[in-house]
Amino acid sequence: MTSLSEIERDAALAAAWPALARAASLVATPPLRNMGTVGGNLCLDTRCSYYDQNRNGGRPSASA
Repeated sequence: MTSLSEIERDAALAAAWPALARAASLVATPPLRNMGTVGGNLCLDTRCSYYDQNRNGGRPSASA
């Protein structure tokens, strides 16, 4: 798999999809970007307590 830092540094990719290259550069810190992949981020079940809330304060339901 391609690491986030490889995506961040790829000139051809940055020319074709600048937003993707920019987004990859904003993920975490450089050591984590060296290990992380887009696939890993897409498959991540987020644990962010702000983002992962429903209106009642709990985890979102499958129907939400």
